[in-house]
Amino acid sequence: TLIFYPMSALLAIFCNILQNPSDPQATKDLGLLKIAMSMMERVFLRQPSSVNEIVHIKMVADFVAELYRLASCAIEKAWNERSA
Repeated sequence: TLIFYPMSALLAIFCNILQNPSDPQATKDLGLLKIAMSMMERVFLRQPSSVNEIVHIKMVADFVAELYRLASCAIEKAWNERSA
């Protein structure tokens, strides 16, 4: 249940990027997603206590990485459309 609060924040940041991909704040928000992604990698590298914990951490880390990838694509697409 502890992961609920950070995930809610990450989803809010992600949704803001999707709603306003060409806004300068979107690039800053993307940086926040990148920080979250690196934090999840550090959590994954520590010694988890069980196989279930490993699976859960990996699933969350993959999800955060996918949010970052999709947000990056949205920003890139918005900038390409803007400059075309």
